[in-house]
Order: sequence, then structure tokens, then C-alpha cells
Amino acid sequence: PKVLDADGMYYIGKPPVLPVGEELEFGHLPVADAYGCETRSLADRFADVINIKDFGAKGDGTTNDTASIQAAINACPVGGAVLIPFGQYVVTETLTIPKALSIRGEAFGGAHSCIRCLGVTGKAVHVTAANTYFDNFELTGTGTQKPQYGFYFDPLANPGENVDVDCWFHGVFIRYMQTGVYCRGRGLNMFDCELAGLGYCVELDWPNQ
Repeated sequence: PKVLDADGMYYIGKPPVLPVGEELEFGHLPVADAYGCETRSLADRFADVINIKDFGAKGDGTTNDTASIQAAINACPVGGAVLIPFGQYVVTETLTIPKALSIRGEAFGGAHSCIRCLGVTGKAVHVTAANTYFDNFELTGTGTQKPQYGFYFDPLANPGENVDVDCWFHGVFIRYMQTGVYCRGRGLNMFDCELAGLGYCVELDWPNQ
């Protein structure tokens, strides 16, 4: 529960007890939820999920959000998660994912967070790492501008990886691409996804075959 202290500040759970005369910057303020026993800083808690809006993404359907989304991906630690809040995010260049992470969207009223590709002719999303997870968002071109690939998995482009892609899709909508998913390797897993308006849905390529 939120607790209002004498200074008019809200805390999650119990207000922190500081030594007399000590002050903390807001990002280092210790907090604990109603059920947890571990107190962590706000900065630490916010780092659990990287929100693309914290990097300047607008999601208004007109602003070019390419740089903001890529910056969020770059800032995400290995094994972390990037959140795409509900909205329409325009990208005009390839998004590159060079490490194992999750990208998660939101759904509302039957609609999903959407990454809309405008002017992208090659790869919409280029993944060069294994162990990636994509959940609950839409990746789309337009009826007249279809990128060559929606998701392009090529872990062999990364010297630290091998042919085990081990990528997972859940509730992802891929629309208006020449090829929805290209996977160079093994371990492509897709559940409850929708692919439409594509030349080819999935292209599987085994190295050296």
C-alpha cells in the first residue's frame, strides 16, 4: 500500500528510515512492496523492465521512434526485458537485437502495441543472438511498403553464437512483409501468433545445407 509521510512523499510499503541529517537522491530511495521482504532502490526496481518511453519513444503513430527503441534495446541487460507500451511506434530503419532479451508489448480492447515499418526495405528486426522472446505486439509494414523480412534470425552473424536460435514468439502479429520470419538455424517456436499479408510466412534455412 502507499504510505504518505510527513513530507508529503508517497512510499510503497513502509517509509524508509534514514540516519539523522542523511538525504537520498530520488533514484536511490529504498522501497519495498507490501509482500516483499527485500528493500531495493527505485532505480533498481525500474531497471527490471526497460520501457522504451523512458528513451523518448512517443507511440503516437507519426513520430519516428526508431532511435528511441534501439536505445532501449541497447540499454537492456542480457536476460532483461524491453517493454513496448500500448501505442503505434513508427520505425524507418532496421532494429537490431544483438543479445538475449525479451520484448513485450501490451494489448487493449483486442488491439496490441504496434511497431509500424515505414520506408524499411530490408530487415525490420535483425536478431543476431540466441534465446530471445517476443510477446504480445504487432510488427507490420503497409500494403504498399513491405519490408523484405519481418524478423530475421541469424545468430551465426555473431561470433559468440551457434546454430541454436532458440527464439520464442507468443501472441505476435506479423503483417505486410515479403517474408514474415527468416530463421537461419534451429529452435524457432511460435504460439498463438497471426501472420497475414505476407509473401511467405516462415523461411527456414539450415547452415551449410
